[in-house]
Amino acid sequence: MKRALVEKIFFNIRKISRKSNYLQIQSCQSSGDLRLLRMISNHYNKGTTPSELAHHIDVTLPTMSQKLNILENLGYIERKNSTTDRRKIFVHITSEGEKIVDESYRCFLDKLASVSEKIGEDKVIKLNNLLEELIEKLEEEIRKEECD
Repeated sequence: MKRALVEKIFFNIRKISRKSNYLQIQSCQSSGDLRLLRMISNHYNKGTTPSELAHHIDVTLPTMSQKLNILENLGYIERKNSTTDRRKIFVHITSEGEKIVDESYRCFLDKLASVSEKIGEDKVIKLNNLLEELIEKLEEEIRKEECD
């Protein structure tokens, strides 16, 4: 397959990702804030430390502190001291933060449903089947890399 076609697929997938992030942004300052909220909501429901979050999204601790300050001021997260080690701080999403994550996801799905209707069910089914096949082949490549 020609490299230009493969690059086009890659750029289109990235473009879809950016557009979906854009559609999900409603009440947050930026898409990064929403992604951070989603990460805390989906992966750290028992809380996490600012340093774990900074490591996960590859930013410095001061940058993470700024992001968390914004989310805390909006009432989307709260920071609590550890009960076993007072020096350690854990970040938890608030009910307001969960509400923002849920609303943005519902809004995104509504817009995606609207776009899907314009494309047509047959094309959406074909697209979904192709995407599933692409994911399956990528996972096979990853497994091959891990075995080497």
